[in-house]
Amino acid sequence: MEVATFKLERWFASSDSETLSVRELLALDAEPETLGLPALRAAVAEMYEKVCADDVFVAAGAEEAIFLFFTAVLRRGQAVVVHYPAYQSLFQLAEAAGCEVIKWQTTQEGNWELDLEFLENTLQQRNGDGADPQHKVAGIVVNCPHNPTGYCMDRAKQSRLVELARQYDVFIFSDEVYRYLSHPRPSSELKSDDVSPMCDLYDKAVSLGVMSKSFGMAGLRIGWVATRWQEARAAMAQLKDYTSICSSGTSEYLSVVALRNKEKVLERTVGIAQRNLALLDVFFTEFPSVFSWVRPTGGATGFPRLHFVPKLKAYLESVAASQPKATDGQPRPLMEVFCEDLVVQQGVLLLPGSCYDESYADHFRLGFGRADMSASLDKLRAYLHTVLDQQE
Repeated sequence: MEVATFKLERWFASSDSETLSVRELLALDAEPETLGLPALRAAVAEMYEKVCADDVFVAAGAEEAIFLFFTAVLRRGQAVVVHYPAYQSLFQLAEAAGCEVIKWQTTQEGNWELDLEFLENTLQQRNGDGADPQHKVAGIVVNCPHNPTGYCMDRAKQSRLVELARQYDVFIFSDEVYRYLSHPRPSSELKSDDVSPMCDLYDKAVSLGVMSKSFGMAGLRIGWVATRWQEARAAMAQLKDYTSICSSGTSEYLSVVALRNKEKVLERTVGIAQRNLALLDVFFTEFPSVFSWVRPTGGATGFPRLHFVPKLKAYLESVAASQPKATDGQPRPLMEVFCEDLVVQQGVLLLPGSCYDESYADHFRLGFGRADMSASLDKLRAYLHTVLDQQE
């Protein structure tokens, strides 16, 4: 078929109306508000049982929410019990506010379990009858699913934790950014999301959520807290006028779309994480003398221990000897040498456990939430075989 030239389109003389930009379109239904877009707060509230839209406070990512809570709620001289190892801002901001941080330490030998006896004894000593009011515990900070270990407490432990918080009148700040990313436990069919959000269990509990972890949308920079504790929400809102004032309307609107389709979104992220866990199961069985770990039951991170077998230790010591010493003149920690050398040789990034605490210096954090896990493990294999298969 032969068609004559479309002369009008060649000249492209304007016959339409002034173009409406995407920003203007979104502004029709996404005018930013300090507390967050009403539609977003409603969508977030749908994920909880006892929380309504008015109980949701939207922030520019989880980090702003953490900053606002610790800065607005804590007072100098108070004490806070923090699930440890921990995301740095979960304890560093309390220290910056002049608070005492009591580390609720967990270990691989203890399967990263939270020791409730330690918590109960601490609360009894600090908040019980006759205790010095200047050293009272103001709150408990927990993170489940846990970063970096992938630990998830069970229902019985969570219930007892809430009982203790209520008994001693302390708040619970619950980092739940990996909620919904759950993996079958070796000994049961329970999953981490069988544990209720803390804000549904206790009126002085604050549940932290974000679009970046379980939902895989870090670029939106949208987080939130859900809590029935009105005084905490009001204090955070007042302080937010000095930080972001409001989040991006576009990001909030896109978050609404994602949360209205969260089953499809979560099917993708959970599927990636569980496929990668299966790959890690195979990988660690290939190197039983080099690695040990407690398999994560939630989240997208694990915290294996690296055993410095003779060949690996000798190699890393030779690498360290060729590098400048630490500022104190001491040899550099071998885990840091290992992580840096792995980046240089293979382009694979792991986080040294010493970033959390020196007591975790033989651990490293790995993430398994990305789709390129198989290729990354192949590079790690190649690195290890190069080191371990060399002749004496």
